[in-house]
Amino acid sequence: MLTNRDIIDSSIGHRYLSYGAYSDQTLDLIAETQDRIWQELTSGKTPLSPGQPRKLEQIVGIPGTGKSYYLNDLLLDPYHAAHSVVIDPDDIRKRTGFFDAAVKSEMEKGANFDEADRTALLEWQPANLSILVNLLNAASNCNFGILRTGNPAGPITNAILENAESTGFRVKTTLVHAPLDVCKEAVRLRVEQGGHPSNMINQDQSHDRLLDKLPDLFRRSHEISLRWRTAVSAPSVPVAKVAEGSLVTLDPKGLKSLMATFGKAHAGRNLDYLCRLHAARFEDMSLRNGC
Repeated sequence: MLTNRDIIDSSIGHRYLSYGAYSDQTLDLIAETQDRIWQELTSGKTPLSPGQPRKLEQIVGIPGTGKSYYLNDLLLDPYHAAHSVVIDPDDIRKRTGFFDAAVKSEMEKGANFDEADRTALLEWQPANLSILVNLLNAASNCNFGILRTGNPAGPITNAILENAESTGFRVKTTLVHAPLDVCKEAVRLRVEQGGHPSNMINQDQSHDRLLDKLPDLFRRSHEISLRWRTAVSAPSVPVAKVAEGSLVTLDPKGLKSLMATFGKAHAGRNLDYLCRLHAARFEDMSLRNGC
């Protein structure tokens, strides 16, 4: 089994638990929940055999860009279908039930959604982050491939990339992007249909944090894919890819629209600059054959 109280106390994600004031009973519940989710995520999956490539594919973007739709497409790939564990923050949050139950409880007490969301975040974000990091660590230790979604500006991205670099994963990063009005409308429709909410007040800030993180992602990935979503009713489509510093444009109009969202504040982070960062990764020829 993945966890019990002793393992969760010594695991990489334990440091996040220190931010939450959890009783021993709650810590036991967190450990049991983590173990249950691990069994669910690995059901039907087979660890990689010696010699098979270790792949970490991360799908990054702000809420409403269509990351989950693209994730479903990736799960049709034979490698990922057989060997990859999916680590999706929204899915993990839903599986634990902690956060959503806390929001419901606060709203029943009379709080509005934003107030309930803040209270639940303070209470349960440490537990959710701990579980998320521990599952990623376990997937690596148990020799599974990893599919990960989320905003790379979040607190666990560095830990994920450091683990990948030290354990021989080939990292592919796919940026899924869309105009901000499309993202906001997509989230609104998702909530109306019973899906998970996102704090739209911070959507612009999320966009800026994502762009701030792009240089690091280009520097630390073996391969980059850029996808663009033009409307809520449309899936994202590939507009460019970058491998070993070389840009291949697949959809010139879409790529131009994607880069236009960077704005004046991020004008220095153009594709030439990002591709140079990516090429620098391969100056050491030893990196061409893996991490």
